[in-house]
Amino acid sequence: MEKFNAFVNDESWNGYALVDDRLIAVKAETIDILQTAIGKRIRINCTDGENKYRVRPEDYFDSTKDFEQGKPSPMREYPIVGKIKNIRYNRETDTWSAYAIDSNGLPVKKKFGLCSIQCSLERHNCFKVTSSEIKEQLYWDYEEAIQSTSYTSVEPDGTEKTHVGLIKLLKPNDEQQKLLQELNNTLEKLYAAGVKLVHRDDSTWFALNTKEVQEVRVVSEWSEEEDLEKRPGEETVCREGQLIFDFNFSDGIEYGQELFYIYVKR
Repeated sequence: MEKFNAFVNDESWNGYALVDDRLIAVKAETIDILQTAIGKRIRINCTDGENKYRVRPEDYFDSTKDFEQGKPSPMREYPIVGKIKNIRYNRETDTWSAYAIDSNGLPVKKKFGLCSIQCSLERHNCFKVTSSEIKEQLYWDYEEAIQSTSYTSVEPDGTEKTHVGLIKLLKPNDEQQKLLQELNNTLEKLYAAGVKLVHRDDSTWFALNTKEVQEVRVVSEWSEEEDLEKRPGEETVCREGQLIFDFNFSDGIEYGQELFYIYVKR
């Protein structure tokens, strides 16, 4: 069961779905793959803005022309071995392992012989992989598990001491999680309305309206060299400062690159 694959449309999330003998213009939201020992089942979850549909790949087309020619959307397979969050695969034993937290708050290593995997392809082409066999929060290694929990020890004088891990200390509580979700919901509305948010490393934020133009492409010194060149038909914004939006929280945000470190003093 090592080779699980996801089907990804290279062109666009927009297409046409054949639903109850009707061809409906839709946008794909996720692609689910259920792979078992007896085969693989694939379904595309899509919406027309009001209703949601769940269709087979052979009933999903990139255009009406492709439908007329009997050409379903060309989806190619991407290997997703090892993409299951916080789980390691052992090729020799054909098992998956991770750490969980027991009732005493201590890390315990668990092994899984996964028989089925469900994979959803979400925004930004990120895979979200789950399995019905996994019912608890899992951690990549012992250190991550111990920093994500709290446990009690009995000291030499007989007193009890509670040890709280750094990740557990820093993780937002329930009320903070609720506020973060409200922020996420607002951002989703902004994206749907055509607003593109951009920030620089100096905490300056820009809000761009993408509704009135064909395309907005933002590049930086970290972009690929070929992306830095102006493409045919593109113009350069001369004074981007007029597009700055002063967020109330901008001064409190810190940025890291792709990899960063968090140092904490208790």
